[in-house]
Amino acid sequence: MNYITAGAFMKGYEGAFKLDGKIATGEMLSFVFPPSSTLKDAVNAALTAMTADGTLEQLNRTWGLIP
Repeated sequence: MNYITAGAFMKGYEGAFKLDGKIATGEMLSFVFPPSSTLKDAVNAALTAMTADGTLEQLNRTWGLIP
């Protein structure tokens, strides 16, 4: 979800979520996990690997997110 939507969503769940990190595209997008979630590290690792091997850039080009 985008950064603004994530912030609005989190207001309804005070203390249950936090914004953390950035996605390599520079877009203001967010993944939302509870603070105790073990998924955050796995998603960050996957995004790092996808950035390193060009997969994320290719997906963004395929779907028209970058020229």
